[in-house]
Amino acid sequence: SVGQGSLVTLLFFDIRVLRPACSIKQTLAAAYTTRLLLPVVFVVVFSFWFFASLHLHRILKRFPVFRIEDLCHSVGSVLIGLYISVVSACMLLLDCRTSPNDKKVVRTIPFAECSGPEYDAMIPVFVMAALVYLPGIAGLVSYALFVAPSQYTSPRFRVAI
Repeated sequence: SVGQGSLVTLLFFDIRVLRPACSIKQTLAAAYTTRLLLPVVFVVVFSFWFFASLHLHRILKRFPVFRIEDLCHSVGSVLIGLYISVVSACMLLLDCRTSPNDKKVVRTIPFAECSGPEYDAMIPVFVMAALVYLPGIAGLVSYALFVAPSQYTSPRFRVAI
C-alpha cells in the first residue's frame, strides 16, 4: 500500500516508491521512460473519467457530466502544478555526477552510466521529450493566458472551482 509520504514521492515522479525493480529490469530506458510517461498517465486518467462520466450520467441522471472544458482545466492544473517535476524528469539525462568508482552516472539513476550505447540510445527520447513537454506545456499556458481576456465572458471558458 502507498502511504501519504509515498504519494507525495510519487507525485514528484520518483516511482521507486512502487518498488518496480522486482518486475521491471533496471535499465536506463525503463527508468527514464517511466518518468516521462507519468504526465501521459494523468491525461489518460482524466480522459477515462471524462468518458466514464458520460456513461454514468446516462445511467444515473444525478451523476454530473465531466465536460471537455473540465478535462482541459483539470489536466492543465495538474501539469502547471507539476511543471518543475516534468522538466526535472525530462532533463534527467543531463544531470551526471562522478560515482565512487570514478564513473560518470546519472544522478538519480546511479546504475546508469552517462556514456555508452544505452545512454546514447536514449538521446533521441530526450530530444523528443524536450521538444514536446517543455515548450508544449509552456505554450498551452501562454495560449490560455492570451485568450483569457477575450473569452472570460464565455461560460464554456470559465470553470468554477
